[in-house]
Amino acid sequence: MLFSVAALAVLVARSVYFSGISKTDEDSYPLYDFTSSGLTHVNQSYASVWNPHRIAGLYVSLNFGLVEIDWNAERAPLITLKVVGTDGMLAFEYRISLDNLKADGGTA
Repeated sequence: MLFSVAALAVLVARSVYFSGISKTDEDSYPLYDFTSSGLTHVNQSYASVWNPHRIAGLYVSLNFGLVEIDWNAERAPLITLKVVGTDGMLAFEYRISLDNLKADGGTA
């Protein structure tokens, strides 16, 4: 699934049996891949594959993902990507402010 909010593109992936966030700059444009997978199964061997673009996470326990958008954040809309364990505890989160995203390679 791909969705775009203003100048932000986020890919949401599944079926890899672990969770993490990767980022790359395609044509000087930041592209985020939010993987949340593992509500019923996990696989440590898939998670051990080297990923030079990983910026957050690598959670290999049963989990689900949340995408929250705060349209009323102080500076600019704020996207929070969260991975939550099936016990309800936050495994990790990553925030992306829309005002930091630029076609010239700006970062969150």
